[in-house]
Amino acid sequence: MDIVTIDFETYYDREYSLSKMTTEAYIRDDRFEVIGVAIKINDGKTCWYENMDEAFNVLPMNCGVLGHITVLYGSILWWKYRKELKFWLDTMSMARPKHSMTTGCSLSALSKYCKLGTKGTEVLDSIGKRKADFTPQELKAYAKYCINDVELTYKLWKKLSKGFPPSELMVIDQTLRMFIEPVIELDTPAPPEPNTPLPVTLVPTALAPPPPPPETHPTHFVKP
Repeated sequence: MDIVTIDFETYYDREYSLSKMTTEAYIRDDRFEVIGVAIKINDGKTCWYENMDEAFNVLPMNCGVLGHITVLYGSILWWKYRKELKFWLDTMSMARPKHSMTTGCSLSALSKYCKLGTKGTEVLDSIGKRKADFTPQELKAYAKYCINDVELTYKLWKKLSKGFPPSELMVIDQTLRMFIEPVIELDTPAPPEPNTPLPVTLVPTALAPPPPPPETHPTHFVKP
């Protein structure tokens, strides 16, 4: 299975951000905008795309998607672009059992702890900027930042996946899939078609209550 490491850069501002909203509310909001995406296929070169059609054309069939916040990236892929992938991988979920209470599970903290490289800060300069607001130089710097995130994520995956139980990868995939691609299965039969007469079941009337016990009278004794 091909592994595609991915990282989206999206619009945010001081009020509209993942720090103040749920993932679902953020993605489904009218203010949502993708600025670009960086994609790495297996251990190949990481490329930046601003055109989503061009980006998705390079995705292999039946590939697994790897990200550091895959719950976000997978939801963007499925909810916004209807891209259904074979397997969801997430380095943040892999790191939590060991690092959530120590170094933390941000990409910056884990990259520093594992000596993989340094995460950039260009995202801080993009607050409140729509894609149309970036100069060519700023967009180029943002692309470099995003590409670096993908490279760090892939290096982190290579480190964390050594000895990582395949059964736990399945759990991560299933957990992410329940959020990204929720499905409800009902055990009850399907409802009848409109105007279909409903079956009538005759229920016997309730039995009459039993008669009250006969009235009793106190026994009178006659004094001799």
